Amino acid sequence: MQFKTTSLSLGLIISILSFSAIADEPSNPNYGLSFSSSNQLTMRKPLNESTMIYGGIGLAGYEYEGHDNSTGNNSSLTLGARDYLSKDRLSKFINLELTRGITSYSGNTPDYQNMYTTANITYGIEYFLASNFSIEGSAGVGINWQEYTYPTYSYTYRNNSFPAVRLALTYYW
Repeated sequence: MQFKTTSLSLGLIISILSFSAIADEPSNPNYGLSFSSSNQLTMRKPLNESTMIYGGIGLAGYEYEGHDNSTGNNSSLTLGARDYLSKDRLSKFINLELTRGITSYSGNTPDYQNMYTTANITYGIEYFLASNFSIEGSAGVGINWQEYTYPTYSYTYRNNSFPAVRLALTYYW
């Protein structure tokens, strides 16, 4: 499933690059709508020339083949802030991001769920293909807290995420 999403994203990028109007500088938008590699749709609001806040939702479904033929779904809410280090056709930024989500599984094994919280700090670049359309990539570190709940027991653990990587396409207006 991840391979299909990546292939679709790369195909879309190549199509846009082949006929996009190249921008000399990015516009000064009021809002942005972004779709990221983590299956999130995010609304962005610039506060000034160098600061942006954003919030979004993520939804995904899973099917696992094997001994239990289970299915799952994931829902998440993300809030974040971005500080632009430079703002031009190739902009550099730092993101601070907090995500809270839940993943539920069901199948031949007992149903269970995983609630998680993730905090990330990433450094990235945003390239404006046109004055109102950009592609970006970022990488950094994150901390994850996960709470698993099974019918008969539950447990919690924390792990570090390095690198925390994300790609996104954004339309500004």
